[in-house]
Amino acid sequence: MRKVVLLLAAVSLAAVPAMAQVQYGSISGTVVDNQGQPLPGVVVTLAGPTMQGSRTAVTDTAGKFRFMPVPPGSDYTIKLELAGFNTVEKTGITVNLGRDTAILGEMTLSEFAETVTVTADRVVVDTTKSTVDTTVDWEFMDNLPVNRNFQTIMQLAPAVRPGNNPYVAGGSNSSNVYMIDGVDTGDPRTQTWGTALNFDAIAEIQLQTAAFTAEYGRATGGILNLVTKSGGNKFSFTGRYVKQDADWSAKRGIESETNRPKTGGGATDEARPIATLGGPILKDALWFYLTYEERDNSRGYSRYLSIQDKIDGKLSQGRTSYVGHYFSGKLTWQINPSHNVIGHYNEDPIELRPLRGGWYSSSYAESTEQYQFQGGNNSSLQWTGVLSPSFFMEAKYQLHKQELNVAPDTPFWNQQPHIYNSTYAYYRGGPYYHYQSARDRDGLLLTGNYYLDAGASSHQFKAGVEYLGLKPKTGTVYNSLGYYRERVVGGVTTPWYYDIFTNQSGATKKPQDYYAVYVQDQWRLGKLTLNLGIRAEQHEVFNNRDESIVKFSFGDTVAPRLGFAYDLNGDVIRGSVGRFYEMPSNYISDYFQKTPGQNVFSRYIWNNTCTVDGRDIWKYPASCYRLSFSYEMGSSAELDPKLDPAYMDEFTLGYEKRLSNLYAASVNFIYRKQDDIIDWYDPEYTGYYYITNPIRQARADGYNIPNKYMEYQALTLELRKRFGPDGFQFLTNFTYAFKHNSWAPNWRSVGPFVFTTPQSMNPLWYGRISSKKLFKIAGSYTFPWKMVVGINGYWDEGNLYTATRPPGTGEISSVPLEKRGSSKVGSNWESDFYLEQPFKIGPVTLAAYANVFNMFNNQQPTERGSNSAVASSFRLPTKWQAPRSVQLGVKIEY
Repeated sequence: MRKVVLLLAAVSLAAVPAMAQVQYGSISGTVVDNQGQPLPGVVVTLAGPTMQGSRTAVTDTAGKFRFMPVPPGSDYTIKLELAGFNTVEKTGITVNLGRDTAILGEMTLSEFAETVTVTADRVVVDTTKSTVDTTVDWEFMDNLPVNRNFQTIMQLAPAVRPGNNPYVAGGSNSSNVYMIDGVDTGDPRTQTWGTALNFDAIAEIQLQTAAFTAEYGRATGGILNLVTKSGGNKFSFTGRYVKQDADWSAKRGIESETNRPKTGGGATDEARPIATLGGPILKDALWFYLTYEERDNSRGYSRYLSIQDKIDGKLSQGRTSYVGHYFSGKLTWQINPSHNVIGHYNEDPIELRPLRGGWYSSSYAESTEQYQFQGGNNSSLQWTGVLSPSFFMEAKYQLHKQELNVAPDTPFWNQQPHIYNSTYAYYRGGPYYHYQSARDRDGLLLTGNYYLDAGASSHQFKAGVEYLGLKPKTGTVYNSLGYYRERVVGGVTTPWYYDIFTNQSGATKKPQDYYAVYVQDQWRLGKLTLNLGIRAEQHEVFNNRDESIVKFSFGDTVAPRLGFAYDLNGDVIRGSVGRFYEMPSNYISDYFQKTPGQNVFSRYIWNNTCTVDGRDIWKYPASCYRLSFSYEMGSSAELDPKLDPAYMDEFTLGYEKRLSNLYAASVNFIYRKQDDIIDWYDPEYTGYYYITNPIRQARADGYNIPNKYMEYQALTLELRKRFGPDGFQFLTNFTYAFKHNSWAPNWRSVGPFVFTTPQSMNPLWYGRISSKKLFKIAGSYTFPWKMVVGINGYWDEGNLYTATRPPGTGEISSVPLEKRGSSKVGSNWESDFYLEQPFKIGPVTLAAYANVFNMFNNQQPTERGSNSAVASSFRLPTKWQAPRSVQLGVKIEY
């Protein structure tokens, strides 16, 4: 294995480093005469509005040419010139992220200098790739009813479940990688999205759902590959004003099953000014693009003001805010036709207030309130150099700075302890904690491509090295009066236990390093393409003293990625097998901080020697409790010496067919399995964790649980149509998930979570976490008078839930009454609507538009009460779809 690692490193650092985190596409083609014979020596010129200047190539002896890298765009032109032949121009060529656009040019002998123009209006089907992905360009997404965030676009793809961090092909909400302009912008701590940006800055989005090639790592869900706009040779300006008013929204109705008002997040008020400006500083040499978006969002929410209100199902209303801005700037510099430099900066500071009731749960009393500040900035510098017609390189540097701070927002901080009623799942008292974090990361990518044509076959070699240095500094100061838990026993609210935190130190550093090397070959053998790759990674987590805690070397994480694609005369059958490793959680560092005498965590358990007389829970004398344990939190865990890295294995098989120049359809089967993860393990509930591979460890300890963590099997069907003369464009798909079983759907990277109580080892907790059927459709129609109508809709068989009972005597956590996912909330559907009417005044376009979300005001349940102790909500609806809402906008474009 050591020889394999040395070989990978040698190839990566030698003459063939390759393109990782693709933010380009490519164009390759063959030029023939009217007898079908290849034409060598043809001068091929490529030009387009998203590319600076033009580029030329000359066909080889087989009549072949290639352009790579090529920025994504939809209006490229290729000119073919050869003495004695008609000049041929192909216009309207589309280039997509990570895809190869194939061109066949035919030239005829002519005595006259004639130019033949051909419009390339074909939908792009890449017959060489194995990846399962969905690509959406700006012209498509700009005509959809979406609330201006890239997560909404991710959700258009098949095998994707909606969420703030979408769930991709069986992955959790922390299993994705979020790439913007080729660099990782995810949260270094939670491994969720970490950057928001002005929606108008997006040029194209590609979501890779499965079968990632070796150039991609760290994801066991999906990979978002987003490219921003880059200005152009002509100045462009977009100004928008988006307005939403709570009075324009429909009111919540009455729930038929309970005859009570439907409650939850209320209607939104927001005035949202937005602007973009782009253009040349030096024509064909230096472009700029600037964007700004103001956020001042206020929305309604519901909360229970007391435990009794929760028992009675009585919610009170309030308003919460989301305030800040998004700004970005980009410079694109073509030093010469072979060398480009791109600099990009964006920032997204936001404050949420109040936090708990407003954004997380209605089960927090007002006295527990906190507010949150989030956001930061990303800076990146990238160089691309075409060193020869068959070799180019890239270098990328990134600096990610991010904060996430949660602070008390009430006078009850340190005046009352934080209290949780486990029977009714309700929080009261003072806030629990004050959390501060600076989540910084820098990174470097060295990559490149080398092409080798060898007669009937060709190779596109790729290799690369990647480094990410995570530098979080985080810490929590807990309520000095403690965290009390109570429960109801025999109808009486009884103290249970409380936690006290002393000598708290606050924020400390938690460094983590990531290295990766890979090699890959796209080997074309006639109509067959073999995508052969291997990736190896090194992960290392440190404590605040820079001592290594967890380390997986390159030899521990060798991940083969093998795929094929077979060209069926423009259609393609493709498949893949591969292994994909997860990053160890940065939260592991929290438990090995080694700060002697600091951050002491003590738990005291009610000893049943005192009479429960209804007084405030924290006012019972200390003699009513006994010490259960006490330790320094920075030394509150032990690491399994046999710890293995977590990985997911995958198999895919698919077929894609070009139905016409405008239509393409595909079918894909995805199988994923994850045998184990890295998690905190404490089935005896001592508060002292064992960080291990919990499935393996639990079975070794005699627990009769399933021998895997997650399994996913799904069939997806997709039909897409590019925009054409008929004015239509759409994307529609259907997912049938034969199996989607897991121990938990969320937060795999933010333990302790799953295996930390005796009841968590109950095998009933392993089961289905999503429904089988999901249908989506999105598209638009442009009338001859330029009015645009867009739709975005879905039908879901429905969310699942698991009925539980609260813990009894001697039990710590809720106990499942059925296998996970046995109960259904009910099917759900929604249709959103977009209407725009533009007006052309010289070079300026004015437009008024409207978004109508949940057009038919469908307020079906999305959650049901799972706690059997709360009779008022058990198996009854507790959360619903948001009512219909309206958003109006005006824009000016130049």
